[in-house]
Amino acid sequence: MSLVATLSTFLGFNFLGPIVGIITGHMARKNSRSAGFGDNEMGKWGFILGIVFISVAVLGGLLGLSIAGFAGLAGLLGA
Repeated sequence: MSLVATLSTFLGFNFLGPIVGIITGHMARKNSRSAGFGDNEMGKWGFILGIVFISVAVLGGLLGLSIAGFAGLAGLLGA
């Protein structure tokens, strides 16, 4: 569930999918450990990729805002 939710980013769920993937990945890994099984690989990758996708989205948003700010400033200065 975690990996599928995280990979739903490619279907357009840019923030919701990775957040669900992080939460369910953490839950899956915790439940696997408490049941005495090994580490849940799908949960681990869903958790890791969820963090990566959220980070990329935040950095992209900040880059877009900085470009827009510089363009607005250049327009105000008449450059």
